[in-house]
Amino acid sequence: MKVKAALILVLVIPFMPLAACRLSSFAFDIRHSGAVLEVGPDRLVVDELGLAGREQKLDITVTSTTRLVDSQRNPNASGTQDLFTEKTIALSDIKMGDFVVVEVSREGKRLVAESVMVTLRGSQK
Repeated sequence: MKVKAALILVLVIPFMPLAACRLSSFAFDIRHSGAVLEVGPDRLVVDELGLAGREQKLDITVTSTTRLVDSQRNPNASGTQDLFTEKTIALSDIKMGDFVVVEVSREGKRLVAESVMVTLRGSQK
């Protein structure tokens, strides 16, 4: 039994740093949220409160495949299934001050938006 446990440790321990590295890169930078500081023809700059409340400005690339939606509370909701409504929007509909939730992937050092959801309009603050 001790030999079997030792063999498992010898085989597993060398690969643990690889697993931790892969998991952290997979879980890191998946979703960001914050106020829009800037909107360009193919990018957003988002002001996010990061780790330990530190402010970070994220430059996020928006592509033709990025899903852009405006999410609003549904006043006629009958339950949790239809509590919010989503409407497809254009990048030009996103304004400075809007609060967004952005799902991203990494392409090299770039953050590329998979989806951008406007959850609170800047004019509603």
